[in-house]
Amino acid sequence: MNHLFKKKEQVRSKVEPEPKPAPTEFLVTASPSWWMVVFYYFLAILFLWASDLFFKWFTPYFEEVFKNLKGLPITWADLGIFWAERGLGILAVLMAVYHNLWKMTTRYRLSSHNLQVETWLPMRKVTIISFGAIQKTGFTQGILGVLLNFAHIEIDTGSSLGPMILPNCAKYKILLNALEAKVESVHQPHLSTTK
Repeated sequence: MNHLFKKKEQVRSKVEPEPKPAPTEFLVTASPSWWMVVFYYFLAILFLWASDLFFKWFTPYFEEVFKNLKGLPITWADLGIFWAERGLGILAVLMAVYHNLWKMTTRYRLSSHNLQVETWLPMRKVTIISFGAIQKTGFTQGILGVLLNFAHIEIDTGSSLGPMILPNCAKYKILLNALEAKVESVHQPHLSTTK
């Protein structure tokens, strides 16, 4: 009878929980250079100044042409010039702001097994390139890139679309050196083990 009142011991099976995948650690994270953002704002200011000069010079000639057209009021010319000047100014500022937002949302990340290029403008786009697909890497620099230490990284995957370009990369030397080492270890594993 004693065995009826004893609690049954529950035998727990030892089931180990599945290990959670480790978050991807990035060896190198880079982004486009702030210098190009400053350059685009400078271009916007220069464009605003040049368009202001142009419309100051152009307005009297446009009004003269408009006066010679029969049946059209001169106020239409003033309205057209006003909105053309403002529209060009707004467009220049929007282009600079767009480039600023693009810079803030673009990341170039090198992990232990691939290269990820992520951008959020005009919509989120993530491109992942495995090291085995990369055939050739390189970079190009203009005069501003040499002076301000940034470059356009070119990654050739053998695609018919041509090389993938990572524009205005600020840490281009660090990213390229790490990328070339990873690509070499995939394409020529016997060389990486002998080092």
